[in-house]
Amino acid sequence: MRELIIQGKAPGIAKQSDLFTDPIGHPRDHIKALSAYCHYAVIYSRSPIGLPIPAAIAKLPEAEKLNALLQQLAWDAVTANPLSGVKQ
Repeated sequence: MRELIIQGKAPGIAKQSDLFTDPIGHPRDHIKALSAYCHYAVIYSRSPIGLPIPAAIAKLPEAEKLNALLQQLAWDAVTANPLSGVKQ
């Protein structure tokens, strides 16, 4: 996610500080959604791709594109980590 922000490829997120609500790192709703998608993928051994947009991020700029990106990032992270036990 951070690399995509630097490259300007994260829909609706312009800078790294947009990920957090304060200087000590409390996450904004899109980071909470990313975490939830990772948990979903591990718990159900299924891709979160295609799940509906959570209400918490539905009103963010470019919500559909951001949601799709978060789902893909979660799936990629879970399937790339052998300790997750999830395979593609």
